[in-house]
Amino acid sequence: DVHKQYMGRNRQLLLEYSEFVSKLQLLIGAGLSIRNAFIRLAVDYQKRRAAGGKKRFVYEEVMMTVRKLENGTSEEEAYDYFAKRCNLGCYRKLVSIIIQNQKKGMEGLKESLSTERRNAFDERKQEATRLGEEAGTKLLLPMMMMMGVVLMIIVVPAYFSFGGI
Repeated sequence: DVHKQYMGRNRQLLLEYSEFVSKLQLLIGAGLSIRNAFIRLAVDYQKRRAAGGKKRFVYEEVMMTVRKLENGTSEEEAYDYFAKRCNLGCYRKLVSIIIQNQKKGMEGLKESLSTERRNAFDERKQEATRLGEEAGTKLLLPMMMMMGVVLMIIVVPAYFSFGGI
């Protein structure tokens, strides 16, 4: 059960990645710093949860990161902690982009995030295609059973009408 919960969490983190990067890019493009963008995402998520929204793991991790920042942890350590908590390559890549741009200056961050957003959206489309194929495979057995029932409905009366038993 714990393994299933962990895999479900990872699947949800992967599916939410492109939306998260898009929101982060939008907030940074609007002029917020990375720290303030994280704080804004956390506050918006808290409001949605208070209004009865569902639990979303990426925003839970954002809230933990904001708490670390508020407790005096350096931004680099807090973002690195975020990547470790998410434990997925895409989030590690995003955090490395953020940390690199903090060190060298913020002028290339918007372009880097834009590229990452496009890549994340393409990966999400591929994941959706894979999940659709997986669902089609799972439906194959019930469809075969239904075909057998339909064949029996057709064949049995035909057999009796030709003078079978």
